[in-house]
Order: sequence, then structure tokens, then C-alpha cells
Amino acid sequence: MVTLELATSLKQIFLSYQSQAIQILTQLLRNGRKERSVYSVLAFCYFQTGDFQNASLCYSELIKICPEITEYSYYLAQCLLKSGMYEEALEVCEKQLDNTHLQQKGKQLKAAIYYEKNEFDMAKKHLKSLNTSDFASLVNEGCIYFKQDQIEKALGKFNDAIKICGFNAELFYNVALSYYELHEYKESVTFLDVILQKAYEKFPQLKNVTEENPVFEKDKTISTQILRESAIVEALNLKAAILYFQEDYEGAKQVIKKVPVIQEGGTDPVTFHNQAVLFVNQNSAESIKKLNYLLNNSLFPPETFQNLLFLYCKYFFFDLANELIQENPKFCESLLEKDDFDYIQTMILQQQDPNGAIKHFQTILDYYKGQIQQSNQEIEKLQEEYMEGRIENSSEIEQQVRYLDQRLRIMKEKYAAVLTSQAKIFWDMKDYKSVQQVFTDSQDICDGFQIFNVNLAHSIYMQEGKQSEAILYYEKIVEESQDNLLKCETIVLANLCVCYILTKQNSKAENLIQKIQLHEQNVLANDPSAQLFHSCIVNLVIGTLYCSRGHFEFGFSLIFRSLEPAKDKLGTDTWYYTKRCLLALIEKIIKKSIELSDQFFNQIISFLDEAYTVGKNITTVNKFAYKLNYYS
Repeated sequence: MVTLELATSLKQIFLSYQSQAIQILTQLLRNGRKERSVYSVLAFCYFQTGDFQNASLCYSELIKICPEITEYSYYLAQCLLKSGMYEEALEVCEKQLDNTHLQQKGKQLKAAIYYEKNEFDMAKKHLKSLNTSDFASLVNEGCIYFKQDQIEKALGKFNDAIKICGFNAELFYNVALSYYELHEYKESVTFLDVILQKAYEKFPQLKNVTEENPVFEKDKTISTQILRESAIVEALNLKAAILYFQEDYEGAKQVIKKVPVIQEGGTDPVTFHNQAVLFVNQNSAESIKKLNYLLNNSLFPPETFQNLLFLYCKYFFFDLANELIQENPKFCESLLEKDDFDYIQTMILQQQDPNGAIKHFQTILDYYKGQIQQSNQEIEKLQEEYMEGRIENSSEIEQQVRYLDQRLRIMKEKYAAVLTSQAKIFWDMKDYKSVQQVFTDSQDICDGFQIFNVNLAHSIYMQEGKQSEAILYYEKIVEESQDNLLKCETIVLANLCVCYILTKQNSKAENLIQKIQLHEQNVLANDPSAQLFHSCIVNLVIGTLYCSRGHFEFGFSLIFRSLEPAKDKLGTDTWYYTKRCLLALIEKIIKKSIELSDQFFNQIISFLDEAYTVGKNITTVNKFAYKLNYYS
């Protein structure tokens, strides 16, 4: 008989309130209702919310209660597979599914297990023994090719499968992912847009379901099955990744915000990881917290470990990075390439031995330089052979060149990252001439990376009397963002204005500031709530320049103007730079080396009163350091 409590839990499942159903069912178990019906519904709920470990425990109990129902063994094996417990899943397949009416499904499950274990020969063996359709065979073969890094072959299989079945969300996603791996982003986005269009047409309730407008407020009947069938989560994550690698970070953030969030399981691991990466500059502490949370769960994106280490190093938490390495030697071996591991270890070393780190960085740079030269030579050789007619197949040459271009790009990106880390050691020593030398020596390799050009410009800017030279580099960077100056790094705009002023080109500085303000006004016209700090920080930096040269009254007039209105502009970073100027002024007053006019004095008092009122709830320390309790 179906009891009232069980009927209530079934209703909750129908309404996609699986977490509430789980609470009701677990309470029934605590009350002694250890029945098949309770375990069965509870297992289903756990499976739907992605809690495969608890689902497997429920199916284990069901096997004890009803050993004659083979389906429970199949579901148990599925849960073990999804939990990453491959050997246990294989054991269930072999002992409880072989020689039963589910033997075919058992073989398919075995193939999936061997696929996850990267034992492709065994996976193929079990797939060949199945009576599958041509469509299923093509998809299975494509997946194996993909995991073997034979992306072109995988893409061919997936496209052949599409010719048989037409649109299929998961299959279209496989094609998009293949194009992504080949760095053919335009083709990838084409397939992703089709997936999204079909998803919104079939499930219109998904269109406005976001983190800000969660599904449980908009439509209570949505389920994880809809998300799986539509492939919308995967499609949005991949589209965000493409925008990220194209350096359209704002676009990537907007896309990731569209990922549906359901009440039951919250955010899926991939979206959770990507949110941490995309929003790290807005809230470093939250990003670190998310990656740590993922790492402490059985299933997490493989990139989590590496990205957490990189974040620790980026924010100078070298002790935490070292602890993470010591606690996870297996992850270091399985999830990190040797060169990436060497790079991270050298980042940690620089804390104790900067000179030793410089040498280690150079060793890594020499390795990458060799790889870059080798790739360039191989590309040139292929092109020569093709021109001379020794290679007739144009598609073959295109495939090989594409692979080499991909490898070349990765090597250059890594080279630029290591070079920047090496240069930063000289920067911290205030040896800006050496910083410039480090960058100019590698200009032929890194010139295409904007961050490289920005850092080179900074190194020149910091050297006395080189502002005219710095202008040439900063102007080149700013010209790339003429259509929208807000895309340009604020410090680049600020430093360019300072260079103009120091070289007596004040009119150019004024024109640039006016352009920045115009672009901000255009944004605010469409979105009055937008938080924009470009003109604020530019004026703050220029004001600091005048204060450093003893022109406090004019300098503070710019600073006060930059922070209007204080309720919007006063924050941890802006206050940090403002208080430096205030402390410098106070020091001058104490030493009686400056006299303030009554008007200027009253302006300062009024500003401090407003800062006190507005800043009561604004922290004056780095949130990241505080939350991690790293600094005493």
C-alpha cells in the first residue's frame, strides 16, 4: 500500500522537488520503513540529483531485498561507474548481469567502464559484441577516437551519424566539442547555437532560467532530464570557454550566467569550475573556495587541480600551493604535465630563492623555445613538400598543419606565462631595465599576446625619462580598443595619461579622459546600474602623480572628483590609493613643510566625513587573504 508519506514524496518528485522528497524518504528509513518502495524512490531521487554514491547504497539494499530483480544490479553498476568506482562496477556486471536478460546492457556498460579507464581495446571488444545500430556504432567509435586524441577521425564518425539521425543535441555537442579541440571556433559555435535554439524552442521555460532567476521560482516542473535531453548546460559552458580563449571575458561571463540552475543539485561541477575561473578577478576568495570544494568531491573536472595551484601562485599563496602538492602526489602525476609541474614548483621556489627561480624559469623557457622552433620547422617542411608536389592530399596537409599550429599556440602561451613570472622577479627587485630586457629578448615569440605588450610597456614606463618611449607601446594597445575603451585595461589608460602629462602633452590626456567618459555614458544610458571605474581610476592615478610632485591641492581636486559619488566609487582598492596621498599630506603637515588654505582644509574634512559614512561596511584589507586566514 502507498502510504501518505510516500505519496507526498512521489508528488515532490513530479514537481522536481527531489531534495524535499529525499528528506521525506530518509525520515521514513530512520523510522524503520526499510521497504522496497522507499529505497526504490530514494535511489531514483539520488540518481536524478547526481548523488551516485548514495544511489548505489540504495540499490545495494534493493538487491538484498529483491535479489531476483536484475535491473537493480544494472542500476547499481551505473551508479558505481558514475562515481568513478570502475572495478566495483565491472564486478557487478560480471557477477550479476552476465548470462541474464540484461547481458547486452551489461556489455554496453562494460564498454563504457573500459572507455573511462582508457582501455580502448577492451572497450572496442565489448562494443563489437553488441547488436547495435549503425548510428550507435558510429557514435561509440567517434567517442573512442576522441578520447585517443584522434579528433579528425572522431569528427568524421559524428558527422556520419548526423547523416543517419539528423538533429540530436548530444551528438551536435560532440561535433561542437571536436571543432573546439581543433581550434575551429566558428564551426563549433555554429553547432552550439543550433543546440541552444532547439533547446529554447522545445523547452521555453529554460530561456530565462539563470542564477538570478532560478528554475524553482520560474517553473516547478523542470527536471534534470530536460537538461540532459537539451544539452543546454554543456552547450553554454563550451560557448563560454570559446569566448574565454578568444579573450572576450565579458561575453564568456554573460554566457555562463545563462546556465540553468535547479534547486535540487545546484550547479553542476563543470559550470561550478568555469564560474570560479571566469569570476576570479571579481572575487578571488570565492573562486578559491569553489575549486577547493570541487577537489574534495569524488568527481571534478580534471583542470580543477591545476587551476587551483595556479590561483594560489597568482595570489602568492605559495605555502598553500606546496601543501596541496604534498597532499596530492597522485594528482600531480596524473593531472599535471611535467612542464606545468616544473613551472608551479619554480613559482613556489621563488619565495625562498629568487635567483634560483630565475635560472629554473630560464630552463623551462629554453625547453619551450626548442618546441616552438621544432613546430615552426615542421610546418615549413610540410609547406615545402606540398609546394614541390611531394604531398598530393591537401586535406592531409591541412590536418597536419592545423595540429602543429595548435601545438605551437599552446607552447607560445606557456612560454609567455613563464616569461612573465621570470620578469616579475626582476620587477619586485625594482630592476625595471632587466624586466624590459627579458621582454624584448622574446619579442619575436610573444609579440602577438596583448599581456606581453602591456607588461613591456609597464617596464618602460617605470624607468625615469622613458615616458616618450612608453607612449608608443601604450598607444598601440589603446588603438586596439578604440571602438570601446572600456575593454582596455584601466591601468594602461591611466599610465598613458600620466605619460602625456609628463611629456607636456596635457591636451592629449584630456582628450583621452573625455573619450573614456563618453564610453561610460553610453554604457550607463543602456544600463544605469553598471559599475564603471575607468575614468575614476584614471583621475585617481593622475591625482596621485600631482600629489607625489607636491601639488597636493590640484592632485586632491582630481582625486575627490574621481570618487564622486563616494557611495559608488569608494572601495577597497580606490581607498588604498587615496589614503596613500592623505598620509603623504599628513606627513607634510606634521613636518610643517606645507600650509593648507582654509578652502582646501574644509574639502579634506568634508571628504573624510563622507568616507567615514560610506565606508563603514567596506573592508580595508584584501578579502582573499582574510578569508583564507593566510596572513596573521
